[in-house]
Amino acid sequence: MLRNRHLALFAILGSVALATVAHAIVIRHDRDDAQYRQMAADYPMVCRVAQGMGTLVDSMWVITAGHVAASIPKKNGEVVFGDRHVRVSYYVIHPGFGTIDAHRDLALLKLAEPVHDIEPARLYEASDELGAQITFVGDGQFGDGKSGPSEGPRVLRAAENTVDSVTDGWIRFTFDAPPDGDDLEGISGPGDSGGPALLRRGDSLYIIGVSAYNDGDPECHYNSHEFYARVSDEMDWIASVMSGKDTDSQGRQMICVWTNKDGEQSVSREEVKHVDVSPAQSARLLVVVKQLVQAVDDKSTEAYMALLSPRLRAQHANSNDPLDAMFTFFLNVYDKRGPIKGFHSLPTQGLQIRESAFPVLPIVFHLADGMPGYFGIAIDDDGKIDHLSLFVQESICQYGMDCTNIHTLEELGAD
Repeated sequence: MLRNRHLALFAILGSVALATVAHAIVIRHDRDDAQYRQMAADYPMVCRVAQGMGTLVDSMWVITAGHVAASIPKKNGEVVFGDRHVRVSYYVIHPGFGTIDAHRDLALLKLAEPVHDIEPARLYEASDELGAQITFVGDGQFGDGKSGPSEGPRVLRAAENTVDSVTDGWIRFTFDAPPDGDDLEGISGPGDSGGPALLRRGDSLYIIGVSAYNDGDPECHYNSHEFYARVSDEMDWIASVMSGKDTDSQGRQMICVWTNKDGEQSVSREEVKHVDVSPAQSARLLVVVKQLVQAVDDKSTEAYMALLSPRLRAQHANSNDPLDAMFTFFLNVYDKRGPIKGFHSLPTQGLQIRESAFPVLPIVFHLADGMPGYFGIAIDDDGKIDHLSLFVQESICQYGMDCTNIHTLEELGAD
């Protein structure tokens, strides 16, 4: 998401949304939903950003999560306040986003025009957040602490919670089950990454944190913890960006996270470069995709491992991230959502990255229940997989993909 705190081996930021982004407000099971909806009306400075949320902190600036900003289209990006759409001029992701030791899931969006008719939230600079009662605001999936979130109409809600832990860069909240917790207790849930933790002091409303991830299993149920990027720790960076000194949007990036045999993690980052691919290259890749899908259908780890290149095997030989971990994820998706039933048209562009000498092609698919997903695959000269990533999320088809043009593997000539 990076909401679940576990970075995928290969996360392509800005090309498609990650597999588990964002969450919306999940409420107490013993409270009337109308109370949460009514409370949300007091926070017009909270806006929708891509598949997440953001908060107006200046007439020209919105703060959100780094992983939310990374999914904003480069062209025609916008934020939405109620029914009002405002174009994004550019965005700046925190330089620590995606790093292991100093991960900061924050970004600032520069608007193309000022918003003068909505009072912004103020940035909180003090360090006394512990024990403060705050308000979450969001409009994604809705549910309660017993059942968890589920898909449905997007409706803005607000909920209360109390800061129970403050560490370097992070503020933590717990979704307490009744009778514990606040009267209108709630937690962020699917659709709300980048949304605010708002604190009222006197006549002023402050933002103390930005929604990043939930550690629940399952997520967003009672007793799970919600982690927000702490605003007060990043005031120097925020001031630098909003003063115009830092305008580096970082572009679309590939983040590779590796764990060695001693459990130590390292991160590499690079700009994504687009390269043209021929129909022959795409068709050749689909042959391998069909073999991969068949291995999943047969639940055959051996068939899956046989598809991988010697280079990829060697790279993971001394790693604690076994190559069959991705296959286990495939099987979990298969069991939950059924087999792959259709694919989008062949890609005409791929990604050139340091990770592989061969272009990574995006293969967008739909599972049996309609959920779209994305393979990022590169194959070597012998037709073996030299790079592999997998994302599954509804929003994939909301970023330039045409979900009305879906074909079977046979229709695309993969045989």
